[in-house]
Amino acid sequence: MEKLSGSLYWNNVIFGIIRYIFNLTFGFADYKCPKLGRKLVHKIAVTFVSIMLLLVFVIKAFELDYPRISNLAILSGAGMTSQLFVIGFIVSGEIFPTPVRNISASFQQIFTRFGTILSPHFFLYTSFWLPAPYLFMSIIMILNLLVFAVAIPETKGHPMIDHMPDKSERIFSSRKSKENLLKSDVTSSNIKLDV
Repeated sequence: MEKLSGSLYWNNVIFGIIRYIFNLTFGFADYKCPKLGRKLVHKIAVTFVSIMLLLVFVIKAFELDYPRISNLAILSGAGMTSQLFVIGFIVSGEIFPTPVRNISASFQQIFTRFGTILSPHFFLYTSFWLPAPYLFMSIIMILNLLVFAVAIPETKGHPMIDHMPDKSERIFSSRKSKENLLKSDVTSSNIKLDV
């Protein structure tokens, strides 16, 4: 906030209004549009934040005199990040089974807090190049978009899992156990055919 031009108090008021509007809009859209999934909301939020950061990057890199546009872009981008916190919390609750749901939410919150602690330090790079923090943050947001799209399945509308997966469904199970499972399936199907 101290990097923005204008009054610190008015910037906080504008930030609160923007955040409130985004939260109400996405809450209403989630309620009324059943096809609006978690991944789509994440994609919209990350794309919006990336565009706002890149806009500020261009303004700072080319030394354009648009302080109000820069302020509005920073405040609206920061306001939209609240959707990322909400989506992260909801997805971690919906994707993990009941026995580890609280642990997964806590683990996710550790990295959320770590990002909150780390992000102000990006502004130390302004001593090297004024637009550098906005470029770094936009790159991180684009990486976030790609990793979330690839690694996280859609969870909206799917029943929440209440039990841990079977040992045969483990991610890091050995190859031999998977081969033995396949062989046992083949032999059991052969036995059924003979009978």
